[in-house]
Amino acid sequence: MTMPWHHLGKADKIATPFKLYPFQLKNQNQQIWEIIVYQIENQLYAMLDQCPHRRVPISSKGYFENQKLVCGWHLWQFDPKSGTHVAPPTGNCVPMYPIKIEDEELWVSIDLESTPPF
Repeated sequence: MTMPWHHLGKADKIATPFKLYPFQLKNQNQQIWEIIVYQIENQLYAMLDQCPHRRVPISSKGYFENQKLVCGWHLWQFDPKSGTHVAPPTGNCVPMYPIKIEDEELWVSIDLESTPPF
């Protein structure tokens, strides 16, 4: 199944490496999906903006440290390229989504009509 692409805006908005950029997308039922987009080594990544620990938004207190994305609420650490939880290791992951730039516009592929993962 191919997931639809959703427009996020101009790609140049994601200009600062290691900075979290939050976005909200709505499905047909007006249910909000929150994602974060960030840049590492000239590569863009998109992740669900929700820590699996307490379901808090990573973007509100998140930061990068030692090549890890840290949820500032309870200091859980994730691999920012895969979403894998690395400290403390629990096996939990934050969902990652395909992202692309087309004609200087930013797009993310996510099935907004599915049930959010958490």
